Amino acid sequence: MNIHLIRSLELDQEKFVAIYDLIHQYSGPVQYLIHEQPDEYSTDEVETEIWEEERIAKKVMPSRNVVCDNVAPYPTQFLRWDSIFDHCEAARRFYHIPDDEPVVLLTEHANEYNWFSGADRNGKRNLFVHTGMWDRYIFYDMRYPVVYLLAAIPLRLQMFDTFEDMVGYFHQEPRGCMNDFCQEKKDIGLKLRTADICPDCRKRIQDRKADPQVVAQVFRVFESIRTQMLFRASFTHNPTPSRLWIDYPKRKVYLTDLGNLRIPLNPMEKTVFHFFLNYPDGVAFSALPDHRNELCTLYRHYSDTPVFATITARIDDICANKRDCLSQVISRIRRKFEDAVPEEIAGQYVIGGEAGRKRKILIDRSLVSIGE
Repeated sequence: MNIHLIRSLELDQEKFVAIYDLIHQYSGPVQYLIHEQPDEYSTDEVETEIWEEERIAKKVMPSRNVVCDNVAPYPTQFLRWDSIFDHCEAARRFYHIPDDEPVVLLTEHANEYNWFSGADRNGKRNLFVHTGMWDRYIFYDMRYPVVYLLAAIPLRLQMFDTFEDMVGYFHQEPRGCMNDFCQEKKDIGLKLRTADICPDCRKRIQDRKADPQVVAQVFRVFESIRTQMLFRASFTHNPTPSRLWIDYPKRKVYLTDLGNLRIPLNPMEKTVFHFFLNYPDGVAFSALPDHRNELCTLYRHYSDTPVFATITARIDDICANKRDCLSQVISRIRRKFEDAVPEEIAGQYVIGGEAGRKRKILIDRSLVSIGE
């Protein structure tokens, strides 16, 4: 199953890619694909409504007796429900996405019913996830609840035939289950912490003969998010770095104590990171030309570039820090680790040091394994 992710333009591209990087790392039959939106389909042009200060704090979903609470203070604008799915449909046409493949809009804009996620009532496989305001309810990486909701989509599509069917089934009293309605938005934290599906929903999954591989993939995402949240919550009491594993044959970098969380480094970032891991005492930038062959070997392994001349040219640029390219690589490595773990722990994995002196990665090498 392919699930196509698009963003509205107010959602920062870097945040969009960071969400994709997190959900994309979980292998299985569900593949998440990322698309950039053409300007003509900007959600800035879809119909919005200005909130009035005296607006009531409750709103009822049309044709359903489902009440959705609005947060206070109210957002100044929200997207009309149907406009969200018009946007998805426009993207579907633009990218020639088949009708049976879901399109999910990620948007910072609130919507008129203040749902954090929802689906097209007209039966089309168009959905959305609200990426904003999570900091009011979740005090961790804001990607966790978004990725949780994205992971739930393929399983819900197998559990329910229509949006009405799904809404009618939601648990009004929270159970720590994927299908808790969470009218009180703070209850979403319970779902993330339990990473569970209640017995009633498990039975429905079995009765509906849901694909067991899809179920397994969804559970892996839920469990990984739960593990990461527990790790972050325990940091204030036990600020211990996670073990680091480089799966060298598969060219991937993981934090194993965070549910094998993959750090999405690109080939050059992996090359530089792996190189500095090899030298616990550090290496000065000025000494990098002496390690040119080692860097070439690492980059040849991590890169799909087949032309040796291209490999050597890129490594020569790194050794000379030409156009500040090495510094930029190190900065991107830092940002990706800071996205994954608290800043205090991220400092153990980044390449640090003063200008003109040896640069090194602080993490205890007993926590590092490189191999299969």
